[in-house]
Amino acid sequence: MRALRFTAPRSARLVEHDRPTLHDGDALIAPHYVGLCGTDWELFTGSMPYFGQGLASYPLQPGHEVAGVVVESTDSGTPPGSRVMVDPVVGCGECPACHAGRQTHCAQRYELGVRLAMPGGACDLVRVPTRNLHLVPDEVDLRDAALVEPGVTACHAVARFGQAADRRALVIGAGTLGLIAAQLLHSAGADVDVLDVVLDRKPLIEELAATPVTRVEQARYDLVVEAAGSATAVHDALTAVAPGGQIALIGVQGAPIDHVDVNTLVLNDATLFGVLNGPGLYDVLLARLAEGAVATAPLIDQEYPLADAEHALARLANPARTRPKVLLRVAG
Repeated sequence: MRALRFTAPRSARLVEHDRPTLHDGDALIAPHYVGLCGTDWELFTGSMPYFGQGLASYPLQPGHEVAGVVVESTDSGTPPGSRVMVDPVVGCGECPACHAGRQTHCAQRYELGVRLAMPGGACDLVRVPTRNLHLVPDEVDLRDAALVEPGVTACHAVARFGQAADRRALVIGAGTLGLIAAQLLHSAGADVDVLDVVLDRKPLIEELAATPVTRVEQARYDLVVEAAGSATAVHDALTAVAPGGQIALIGVQGAPIDHVDVNTLVLNDATLFGVLNGPGLYDVLLARLAEGAVATAPLIDQEYPLADAEHALARLANPARTRPKVLLRVAG
């Protein structure tokens, strides 16, 4: 069986691997689609902070955005043939965070394809705890379901806003997270603008029922989602938030940000919060896809076969993509 391995910084190759051994509480999944994102690029280049923290090392098998079909299972709730997508965060199951359903906060957590050498889904067969599987509704294609894992972060941000109907919203960054957040806000009744530095994404933003904007107007928006992961985007978010408004930070910064004026928050009586992942929201977002409130197909730029992973990674590194998502096609 085939598996993609990152063997050193900027070195990726396809290798043969043994069929994973199934343990109680596990299932074997045949991945059909694996999404690639900035985390995969950092793992490929060696710039991921986990390397410096001793939480990742080479060689590693990437793939944390996975949708596929169950081949073998120890749980009757996910029998062979089940169409599933994977929550890649595997908590210890014993700590207070895990008992509260917040596996993302578990200090001992594994992350499929990312953390503590847990093999990811860029392979023919991957072993996953059955508790981390979510059934994909018949109305949702597995190709689209591969975008649910990043999308739950946007879903979490919008959920924390609370009431969105009849409110003005700004999303900064028209990547996968930003465009899913824009759709969720629109479906909740918000008037949504999207700010992005890739000017060619204007038609895509309009296709998804949002209004593209090229600059930020001061203190205008009740709800702001920063999904670009840049210092400029954070400054724009602080400028844009209206008195009493809320800012959700879902973009990951490459470095600390200097000269952030927190008085903007104080004087506007505004709320700022960070968002990591979306525990408990996978089935919620899958349902939104099934009912047509969110579309992920328009976000997909290109898909590449597993054997062509190096070209997929090169495409991922191209910032001029008009559609943000790159997929690996493994089976199906």
